Amino acid sequence: MAVNRRLRRGFVLALALGFAATAAVLGYSFAAKTASSAPLAWNRTAASQARMLAGSGVSIAARMLLDPPSSVASCGYWTGTGAGGMSIDGSSDACVITVTRSAVDPRIFTVVSTGKAFDGAGTQRATSTVSADLVMPPPNKWCIPQAYLANGNQTLPSKVRFFGDAHVNGNLTGLLAWTQNGLSATGSIVWGIGLLFGPPSSITPSQAGKVMPTIKSSDYSTYSISGTSYSASSWNSDINYWNSIANGGAVTASNPGGVVICKSNIKLGAGLNFIGTLVCAGNLRLDGSATFQSVAGYPAFVVVGDLEVTTDNIDVTINGPVLVGGVMRKNNRNADIVINGTFISTGSIDSATTGSTLDLRWTSSGSTFYNFGGMTDKQPYTILRWSES
Repeated sequence: MAVNRRLRRGFVLALALGFAATAAVLGYSFAAKTASSAPLAWNRTAASQARMLAGSGVSIAARMLLDPPSSVASCGYWTGTGAGGMSIDGSSDACVITVTRSAVDPRIFTVVSTGKAFDGAGTQRATSTVSADLVMPPPNKWCIPQAYLANGNQTLPSKVRFFGDAHVNGNLTGLLAWTQNGLSATGSIVWGIGLLFGPPSSITPSQAGKVMPTIKSSDYSTYSISGTSYSASSWNSDINYWNSIANGGAVTASNPGGVVICKSNIKLGAGLNFIGTLVCAGNLRLDGSATFQSVAGYPAFVVVGDLEVTTDNIDVTINGPVLVGGVMRKNNRNADIVINGTFISTGSIDSATTGSTLDLRWTSSGSTFYNFGGMTDKQPYTILRWSES
């Protein structure tokens, strides 16, 4: 009996040792497998974090474009985080964002967002990049970098001088016109190369077209700034220096831009000093030497028809943006006209007598004006393209 008990005890011990050995082998095998799969799981988690960071960066960029921080200058846009990036959740994970604006359409932006995921030791474990094209709502202001921006084929007569760049959505031909700045067009460009023609600093045909501001009197009848609505004044007769709207009389608390809308053809008399915006649904006629000054952020002239010269030997200075839908300088009169700002045309520039000059002098203050027509179009942004890598 004692022998049998010893045998049973030996068998139990052997069985226990066998179980222990099996458990050890299984434990080692599990440990070996999990030792290689754990880093893989960490990497997959980090890759997912990086992708989400990159996608979030696009949303952040859209928010900054819709409502730029105070550090963004007027007519500028949020350009991104810089090389250091930003932390979204306060961790060491970072998102690096860059934003660039289309040279053709100021509403289109390209956002490149790179998410970077780090572990607790500060080691970068994954990166992911999203590149997206966004169409934003129309800007509240137009900022035109050209002294002359025009739609349609343009043949420029003599005595036209550009002190600033010019762009034409069409073909551009300069017949004795002058510039030392850049010329661009969607079509061809024919320009002289001697000092008589400037010569231009650059000539670049076959370029993408530029988006044009609208030239509509209805955009200005009522206008809104920072949520407050204002109403333009109406005037349907010739404007002379003794009228109440001359010398800044059109600028009031209820009409801070001094916007005056004329529904018929009117003449602007000699000696007139007008401060504000003249919006003409017909033709606007320069009938004597005069000076015009726009309020900051507003155009000086918005002429749906022609901007005519009806009297010889006059000097006209216009300080501010000028938008003309028809012919500029019509009637072949002798006049010296200076526009300090930007001139936007969907018509043409007419010839004038030998002694005439038309100087288009770009200025930063005279090239920025409210986009009243676009302010009512505030739909959400649209994603045109989305690419991940």
